[in-house]
Amino acid sequence: MDENAINEMFNQVETEIQAERLMKQGAYAIGAAEISGNVYTHAIANGVPHSLAQEMASDFWAHAVGTPYIVVADDSEESSDE
Repeated sequence: MDENAINEMFNQVETEIQAERLMKQGAYAIGAAEISGNVYTHAIANGVPHSLAQEMASDFWAHAVGTPYIVVADDSEESSDE
């Protein structure tokens, strides 16, 4: 087996691994989105005010996907929330 064939084989394996990783990330994001929606829906169904239910769902989403987000207060004051 020559060097070119070996490089092609490694490139193919790398591409397959990256594609599998991307599929797993997508499935995780879909699951996190569904659960975030459920958090909001159940909060509303149990009498939680809309704005608080949104915050609860946003908090879950940010935690699940591991990203900080910006909260804009009603008076347009921005603060970072992690």
